[in-house]
Amino acid sequence: MAKKAKSKEKVCVVGLGFIGLPLAVSLANSGAEVVGYDLRREIVDRVNKGQSHVFEPGLEETLRKVLKNGNFRATQLASEMQKYKFVIITVGTPTDSNGYPILDQVESAAKTIGENLRKGQVVILKSTVPPLTTEEFVAPLLEKASGLKLGADFGIAFVPERTIEGQAMRELKTLTKVIGASDQKTAKEVEKLFKSLGGTIVKVSSPRIAELIKLMDNTYRDTNIALANEFAKAANVLGLDVIEAIQAANKDYERNKILIPGAGVGGSCLTKDPLILAHVSEKAGESLPLIRVARKVNNEMPEKIFNLVRSVLKRNKREIRNSKIAILGLTFKRDTNDLRETPAKVIYDLLNREGAQIVLYDRFAFPEDVEKLFKTKKVENLEEACKNADCLVIATDHSEFRELKLKRIKELMRTPCIIDGRHMINPNFALDLGFDFEGIGRPKEYFERK
Repeated sequence: MAKKAKSKEKVCVVGLGFIGLPLAVSLANSGAEVVGYDLRREIVDRVNKGQSHVFEPGLEETLRKVLKNGNFRATQLASEMQKYKFVIITVGTPTDSNGYPILDQVESAAKTIGENLRKGQVVILKSTVPPLTTEEFVAPLLEKASGLKLGADFGIAFVPERTIEGQAMRELKTLTKVIGASDQKTAKEVEKLFKSLGGTIVKVSSPRIAELIKLMDNTYRDTNIALANEFAKAANVLGLDVIEAIQAANKDYERNKILIPGAGVGGSCLTKDPLILAHVSEKAGESLPLIRVARKVNNEMPEKIFNLVRSVLKRNKREIRNSKIAILGLTFKRDTNDLRETPAKVIYDLLNREGAQIVLYDRFAFPEDVEKLFKTKKVENLEEACKNADCLVIATDHSEFRELKLKRIKELMRTPCIIDGRHMINPNFALDLGFDFEGIGRPKEYFERK
């Protein structure tokens, strides 16, 4: 007697952005039948043509594969949700000026899902939210819109997103997944789904614990980046090299995991999640000053870059006004196209206010996105950016910047000055070539003394 064919998990992913599209494609590639729901017609059309609007290594290739084998498609039809066992919410949660998340997109998604919810379905929230949101905000919306009851008719869970951009397709297969579900049955069903991707599963007692874990993950990293940036400031005023110190301090010493300082923290998570945690804690009666100070430290780093530009130009008898300054790297993170909360925008605004002639270069950022955010176009060629420039500012650690042809770049520039905000360049090599150089926690004077 022939074996019964194993049934596919059926999944609807709501929101095809930086989180949703890699997740949807990865689930489809693991054997699930997946539909991606998005309100934006241009995104749906583009995805169904096998074109990714999100830059992730391996994403577009895998997208085309799962479109071809029929495991994935995108749609604008909300009624499609009714056909799928799991509905995963991956919409954005921006914050207001006080750091509190704006849940409009989550609310809209929950209402739409509720209107199409059927008995036996499981709704999974992955958007970053304050603790209690899944159970006390999303679940009631689902119940009201559907007329169904949580537990008796449908399940709900929170599974925090833990991947980093530029490595999402790999990390979805390897990272530990945290699952907080409304009941044991739902927890087992969600575990089975995410186990298909790979990696360890950790089940916690409730969605609210999983929500807290998400905020803790990013707050921990943001705070440690701030500490590294403080070390860099100390090294700078002491005339010492912070990178040499960090590398030696970390070597074969498990108690130290000091991070690398830089030109600032960006993206939609590290800039937001610590503020959410601080805000909800303060609202409940407990202040978290360390977290807010860390955010302040990281927010001030672009201004440190601006001050280094001013200083190095002054040494070369130039002012920022009318100097040509090339910003290399516009996205908040290396080898991605994501411009959200990028420190490069703050650096640009500070320089622009002082009357600099600014040229923008980033081969990953989409031209239309750059023009929308910066109100100017980027150049498509690195040499064009460097030609007649008075200062280069490396604002993003794109891989290509580790292999800059400095001899050629020096020939192109009018005033050979480099501000390395991401530790891409060997200071000794740059100085030997005749560049004036400054880095974060890497003062020129230290390397000249050596």
